[in-house]
Amino acid sequence: MTEVAELLTGSHMPMLGLGTWDLRGAQCVRVIPQALEMGYRHLDTAWMYENQREVGAGLRASGMTRDEVFVTTKIWKTHLRPDDVRLQHTENFEQLGLDCVDLLLIHWPVDEVPIAETMGAFAELVDAGSGHVRGRQQLLRCLARRGPRRHPASLGRQPGEVQRPVRTGGPARPLSGAGRRHGLDPDHQGRRRRSTSCA
Repeated sequence: MTEVAELLTGSHMPMLGLGTWDLRGAQCVRVIPQALEMGYRHLDTAWMYENQREVGAGLRASGMTRDEVFVTTKIWKTHLRPDDVRLQHTENFEQLGLDCVDLLLIHWPVDEVPIAETMGAFAELVDAGSGHVRGRQQLLRCLARRGPRRHPASLGRQPGEVQRPVRTGGPARPLSGAGRRHGLDPDHQGRRRRSTSCA
């Protein structure tokens, strides 16, 4: 059994996910079905990991249906302009062999591209049905140094979810404070319930 969080969209995200950043080639294809057999229901990958083809192949080899597995991928920091977001999002789908992802994240924001510009492109993808959930990784770190003028609320919507990465090396309190100053609740984990689909 694994806990899931009910996101603001109504989707359910398994709280425990398999990070795949260091998996490559045949090992990746082999590990994905093994992890799903063990009870994982959330796969985390990214364009920058250069393993999305293998993650997709492993998912298909598992025999599980697409609806049984929550898939997260990310847009890399070199592709945060709107045209580049759309290009990399298409590449993500092609590499994964999927027609949708459950969570799309900004892998790492950069000062050169206003966050509202990237989030506008994300919103267009969601509106077009190209991704089920908008998410942003490291958003709180970005807000801490950029201030409210670049807050995604300038798009006329609040961010769907904020992912706060958990690190073992230091406190997250400064990032939490930055989020609260900009109208975000970084400690919001959604409503949790026990999943009945995981071993």
